[in-house]
Amino acid sequence: MFFESFADFDYAIASSFHSFAEATGGKLNLLFRAITILGDKGLILILISAILLLFKKTRKTGSTALIALAIGAILTNVILKNAIFRARPFEDATSEYYDWWLFTGSLFEDKSSFPSGHSTAAMAFGLSFFLTMDKRWSWSALILTLLIGLSRIYFSVHYASDVLFGFINGAIGATASFFLFDWLYAYMLRHAENKFVKFWFSFSIIDLFKKKESST
Repeated sequence: MFFESFADFDYAIASSFHSFAEATGGKLNLLFRAITILGDKGLILILISAILLLFKKTRKTGSTALIALAIGAILTNVILKNAIFRARPFEDATSEYYDWWLFTGSLFEDKSSFPSGHSTAAMAFGLSFFLTMDKRWSWSALILTLLIGLSRIYFSVHYASDVLFGFINGAIGATASFFLFDWLYAYMLRHAENKFVKFWFSFSIIDLFKKKESST
């Protein structure tokens, strides 16, 4: 009954994407495939977040994003996907979704469709980036977030409602992580003499390379 209430919403958006795919002759399949790969299991986003930890100016962003990705993964992949099974749109070979899936290259995904793990990871990272970086340009991360979510609808591996709730879970993860990191940051400032805290605030991969250059 819950998913039936989204049936018209899901169909309207999916059919619009198929019309778009037909209008472009499927020429954007490779582009959307590259975009959707960015959210695969969140691995690339985790790697980017880990790299951000290496620099002083982006350490807060990397930390917030990693925590957000972890919270989002727990909500989506551990709890909801296991508690609620929803078949993928393309699994019904008699449906239009199946034909749309074939048209865009038959991208295969297994396990539960609800919610979208790609969308959860994309929003967890994108919103973390937006909240912790310069607002004059950090909003661009939300464009990538949106594109990753929309790519899942384009390939008919998710319903629009899967993506919507994935975005919600990712936003919950990013918001919780943002406030949690603020608390941790305040805690570390109160314990500035701690060796780990000193390392946290002082280490930078750039400084490390500068020291190597000056010693040669």
